[in-house]
Amino acid sequence: MTIPIISPLISHFTYFRKQSENKMFLLVLTYLLIGITDSIGVYMIFPIINLSIGNNQEDNISIFLNKLLNIFNVKLSFHSSLLLIVAIYTLKGAIVFIEGVIQAQISTDLLKKKRYEIVSKFSKMKYSFFIKHSLGYYNNIVTLEIPRVLRSFGMYCQLISTIIQISIYICACFILNFKITVFTILVAVIFAFIVNFISNKSKILSISISNANSQIQQILIQLLNFFKYIKVTSSFHFIENLYRERVNKHTFLEFKIQLMSSIQKAFTDPFIVGMMAFFLLYQVTFLSNTPVSVFVLAIFFYKTSSRISVFYLEWQKFQTAIGGPVVVDELNKQISKNLESNGHVLINEFKDSIKGSNISLHIGGY
Repeated sequence: MTIPIISPLISHFTYFRKQSENKMFLLVLTYLLIGITDSIGVYMIFPIINLSIGNNQEDNISIFLNKLLNIFNVKLSFHSSLLLIVAIYTLKGAIVFIEGVIQAQISTDLLKKKRYEIVSKFSKMKYSFFIKHSLGYYNNIVTLEIPRVLRSFGMYCQLISTIIQISIYICACFILNFKITVFTILVAVIFAFIVNFISNKSKILSISISNANSQIQQILIQLLNFFKYIKVTSSFHFIENLYRERVNKHTFLEFKIQLMSSIQKAFTDPFIVGMMAFFLLYQVTFLSNTPVSVFVLAIFFYKTSSRISVFYLEWQKFQTAIGGPVVVDELNKQISKNLESNGHVLINEFKDSIKGSNISLHIGGY
């Protein structure tokens, strides 16, 4: 059974975990620590508001912080709350730096590994398989698609970080108010249903862009390889027309994929603000809550729902780059099935000569 978004997230995590040799777990740990410190820092605003206005009514967050500070024999006050916020975000900064180092190490290792792997297989694949694809196809894989694998990894890391933050915010919402948690989850489900179509369309377009890049690379390589022949025969206009045709196709695909992203961005803010307005109306009109409590709940709702919207925007970006891993892995699988069975065959001398006859130049459709 395939669950939208969740199933692809799990399969991509398995893929990047294997590629990073399980270093992804360290990265996830840093995201978890960053999410926890950030959420504690945000929640510190509530006791600070209460203490600054002289409100002695303790909410669940203040009670929790009181217990936490009592471990260190520190009383919860306005000054101690401010110092605690500074300490929390200093710790967060240190963890963010460690996370950046780990991600940079994984990214550079992944780029090196993919480039080594693909070129190593080039030397072992059958010639009969090699001639099935154009030079532009192979060149596109090495020069464009492998860097796209790196970009997709960076985007996937942002997705994981956002998921962890959302999970922590939702857990904290349960502590503060159960109803706001249910409402936030409902908003997320509605939003997911709406953007699911856009995400699937973006993935298809991303793979099509990879194929279009390959065709453009093929034309440019053949143009450079046979420049003398093309110059002598005055055939530039044929190649130029073909090149324009391929570029126009690629440009149209890029326009469509950016249009999909713009639709989602344009829809996100009105949707969240509309849901937040409904939430505030319900809290004030029907439940008659105090302005301070409504303000606190509104901050929770906005933080959680905004992270959910950021997740879908990042998922949309990830879908636009997923064509890179798909194309690179597909070539790897094909080469693995078409390797020379006896290894390298060395030819020291020719018994006869190699001759060619009736040779003509063929570029694209010309």
